[in-house]
Amino acid sequence: MINEGVFQKVKVVTKQNFILVCGNVSGYQEIFNIVNVYGPQGLNEKKDLWVELEDLKTSGSGYWVYAGDFNEVRNSSERVKSELNVMGATLFNQFIYNAQLMEYNMGGNPYTYMRGFGDSYSKLDRFLVCNDFVNKWPNACVTALSRHLFDHCPIFLITSNIDFGPSPFRFYSSWLKFQGINEVVEETLCMRVATGKPDKVLAAKLKALKEVLRKWTKEQKQKYDLSLSSLKLVSNHYDKEASNRELSLDELDDWAATNSAEGGAQMGRMTHGLSRPKDPIRPPPYADHSHSWVTIRP
Repeated sequence: MINEGVFQKVKVVTKQNFILVCGNVSGYQEIFNIVNVYGPQGLNEKKDLWVELEDLKTSGSGYWVYAGDFNEVRNSSERVKSELNVMGATLFNQFIYNAQLMEYNMGGNPYTYMRGFGDSYSKLDRFLVCNDFVNKWPNACVTALSRHLFDHCPIFLITSNIDFGPSPFRFYSSWLKFQGINEVVEETLCMRVATGKPDKVLAAKLKALKEVLRKWTKEQKQKYDLSLSSLKLVSNHYDKEASNRELSLDELDDWAATNSAEGGAQMGRMTHGLSRPKDPIRPPPYADHSHSWVTIRP
């Protein structure tokens, strides 16, 4: 969903392997060109796509950002437990070099795609940006989150520090399923917290209830986090082991069961309103891997 107060869409181009959205961002005169890419499997199809994406960039001005699953790696370090297609990597790097694109260092998970249960790992998802974008935001960063129950890691690009501000207080109806919630509410509302006009007394009671429930939900969150952390430790252990050796059938069954339990615990946290955004981890500044794969820091 696009926030029209921030981004005004001007043009959309839809093709089989990419979607281009051009528009204006509030506060900037330059046009922003966002290309969502999904790379094909075949080498010839990839080669045709790289040519089309390069021509696309030369046809317009402004900031260019290519993002998505390119279905290709740039060198052998971006692939584990599978062979590097040298021709595919060469064509991909040549496209990046010819299109004058750059790539920020990615923090978090080094591999964005896992095939099966640790059969192989690859860095297929990335952001590629134009030189003007890097000059404008040299300290921007890309982070790959944990994949958990999916085969691909979600990745995001941040150009500035984000302050989500104080979180608003919300009462979730699902909290009523927790044992003891009725007693917590009743005891708080029966407390003598203020005197005076009825509306002021009611406001004081609701404020007191807000603080009590905030503490109570924090305790519930700690319980969920403890259970979720245990499951994540097991899942991450198998994830790491699978990148170094073949797992036994019992280990694969245990991994699958752990992922299923982890998904249930994660869904419980979201259902009960116990999840909220956190400040992202900022990795080092950008790297220019174009052509020779040498890291350059400003």
